[in-house]
Amino acid sequence: MRRLLTVIVTALLVAGTFSPAHADSTVVVHGLDTPAPFFPAITNCDGSGGVDPSVVHLALTKANPTPTLGTRSLKVTRDTPTLFGFGRSGNSSHVADAFSIKMFSDWAQAGTAVIYITPADTASGYYWVGYGDTGSIPPGSWWTVDATTVSYFWTLYNPDNQPTSTTGTGTLASFVAAHGEGHTDAILGFGCVGDGPAVTIDGFRAGPSGNATTLNIEQQLSSLSISRTPSTITAGGSSTIRGRINVGGGPAGGASVKLDAKPFGSSTWTNIATVTSAEDGSLAKVVKPVKNTAYRWRFVETTATKGSVSSSVSVGVKTKVTATIVDATLHVGQNLVAKGTTFPRKAGVAITLWRKTSTGNVVLARGTTHSDGTYKIAYPVNRKGTWTVFVTVAAASGNLAGTSPSRSATVS
Repeated sequence: MRRLLTVIVTALLVAGTFSPAHADSTVVVHGLDTPAPFFPAITNCDGSGGVDPSVVHLALTKANPTPTLGTRSLKVTRDTPTLFGFGRSGNSSHVADAFSIKMFSDWAQAGTAVIYITPADTASGYYWVGYGDTGSIPPGSWWTVDATTVSYFWTLYNPDNQPTSTTGTGTLASFVAAHGEGHTDAILGFGCVGDGPAVTIDGFRAGPSGNATTLNIEQQLSSLSISRTPSTITAGGSSTIRGRINVGGGPAGGASVKLDAKPFGSSTWTNIATVTSAEDGSLAKVVKPVKNTAYRWRFVETTATKGSVSSSVSVGVKTKVTATIVDATLHVGQNLVAKGTTFPRKAGVAITLWRKTSTGNVVLARGTTHSDGTYKIAYPVNRKGTWTVFVTVAAASGNLAGTSPSRSATVS
């Protein structure tokens, strides 16, 4: 039956589910993320569907006019006469016992109601479409447009979506009395009758008497993920912070997202970059921290979308250690002397001189770095052969332990 409905797929967010309470209620809708059995829809002004969604433009607004519910409302602008509105589905016409919407326009407008119904006396694959308007609504104020007493012009469609007959006009109640109950889609919106191209709407209300639900349109929700590769670097190296931004459950391309950093020793976050997301919502930024640093992505709230902050990830930074053997040709009994630098500069930090052997690494000597971050450490060689050594610097002041490249000396 709903094959004639043209749902705005490009603007429609992932629909949630809705379990109605047994009393009138209000549900917050983020963007167009309407919970089932509600839906946003667009159709031709005779209810026959088959329109191009690009002729309708949607924007959440928080001013001009001031929203009548919550903090946002939905502004609808059309290029050509086209109905945009909200609907509710159900197994009977009682989905439209309550049937209204709030609207504001700078031009006189009329609401349009469309009913798709498959009553009990309809042949398989056939369905009826009722089309009617609510009458003129004055400009310049919020109005509640009630469609419960609208008189519809009824047309029967065959399984090929072609009209086959009409029954004239009548209310939904009188139609059901004549044809019986059946699955119903009840849509109420604007864009077909009016003096101007724009209308602002909110507060679509539909449902059985005493159990109707009002939709309060608010900002879309955003979310951010984050990762880093690699998770550990040596000072002077780089890591790539990646992530993805989703808006309304789907990837958001072209979003401006901030990357914040909190280095070791800091208690506050600092913005270090702004990245525009790719078409698939992905984010990436190369960073070169010199100390252990935490990172997070942050999306700043807009009129249409709530802000969000990712969880944080940390990049561990090893101290960079250089090493040089002062004399690489030695005799037994002479000192093997290694010297080098640390970055970031480490003063008074423990260092260790190691030798690589066939059975593992062996400690040769221990010491500490000088005040300028340099070091010099020695060990008297006691055997002939090739000595391969390296130096480690202990973790300190925001850096992980560092290891120098290996160096070799020949002992005769």
